[in-house]
Amino acid sequence: MKKYIVSLLAILALCVTLCIAAPKADAATIASGTCGAEGDNLTWTLDDEGTLTISGTGAMKDWKGEYLPPWYTKRNNIKAVVIQYGVTSIGYRAFNGYPNLATVTISNSVKSIGGIAFQSTNIKSVTIPKGVEIIGEGAFRDCQNLTWLEIPDSVVTIDKDAFRWCIGITSIEIGAGVETIGDYAFYGCSKV
Repeated sequence: MKKYIVSLLAILALCVTLCIAAPKADAATIASGTCGAEGDNLTWTLDDEGTLTISGTGAMKDWKGEYLPPWYTKRNNIKAVVIQYGVTSIGYRAFNGYPNLATVTISNSVKSIGGIAFQSTNIKSVTIPKGVEIIGEGAFRDCQNLTWLEIPDSVVTIDKDAFRWCIGITSIEIGAGVETIGDYAFYGCSKV
């Protein structure tokens, strides 16, 4: 009986060790498709942890009028967006009004951030990479949880209303390359 208990304890210890040391499984894809301005040059995947990844080469499609991004029906699941290297623009209204979107990672291949791209999201911080030249109209408007902002020297244009009503911003650094700041670009950013 004593050998049986010792063997059982050894097996139990091995199981606990394997469970603790087991690597975390990669997140599973729950939805995917294409989103490129020129057809299927860009793809998107949404994993079960809420990360939407845009990859490929070229410009992202703009969604104007009645057209919505293909991931729109999953907007409540999206917590993070990753724009990978090769993507050159973030489309108009790409992530507008996504209530749980808190983090955004933008690669330095992106040259422009479209109008109202991230309007009314819960983004807390965003690093606009060197390479971005244009921040579109209302791109981050009403991102009330955004607390700090650094705009690199590569940015030439900050369009009107770009950061309007980002009431949580306490720090803004604007690069020397900015030539145009549109009307009301920082309206309501009263903590700066």
